[in-house]
Amino acid sequence: MFPFLFTPQDILDALTLSLAHSRPAIRKRTTVAIGHLVKNLNDKLFSSLVSHVVSKLSSVTNAELLRSYMSCAAALRFLFLLAL
Repeated sequence: MFPFLFTPQDILDALTLSLAHSRPAIRKRTTVAIGHLVKNLNDKLFSSLVSHVVSKLSSVTNAELLRSYMSCAAALRFLFLLAL
């Protein structure tokens, strides 16, 4: 079959950059994509993603960006609780 071209870290890096995109539709699709990806992340990558989102929640001043990070945090929380 095809070799893996991207590691989960590569995908996560691209998605975390997209969370700060200027277009709300891109940020919304990114949150959905992160929700799908998080099921396949190891603990280290999941922890780094949560740390990134929490740090952005405390530092972002733009209301639209804040809403996107809150949606992402809610998706992560939901998926975490679902896994329990």
